[in-house]
Amino acid sequence: MVAVDPVRSRVRLRQADLDGARDRVARMGIRVVPGRLTGVSVTVANPAAVSARWAEVLGLAVPTEPSLELDNARVSFMAAGSGENGGLIEVELTRPGRKPVEALEIGQLVFRKADA
Repeated sequence: MVAVDPVRSRVRLRQADLDGARDRVARMGIRVVPGRLTGVSVTVANPAAVSARWAEVLGLAVPTEPSLELDNARVSFMAAGSGENGGLIEVELTRPGRKPVEALEIGQLVFRKADA
């Protein structure tokens, strides 16, 4: 569950939701490795308008670049190509204590390591 704190205007996950998700993943036999999501890149029709709208929704200042700096992550909006629907194209992760992997592409989604 994602909740928006109207006082601090921050998106956060409740610990109980994270624990429940972790338990469900473990029951499915999926190995979870430590790490943290530090950024995503999304293609959209109008990056400036989308970033401004998300900044408004999250209570952030309207950015000069089509990206949002959150507490410990960044969301970058990029122009979708002609005839493309747009969507998530890149995920940036940190993996403390693990051998770094520069990039891994699955389908059209790229996973990149973040600078620690």
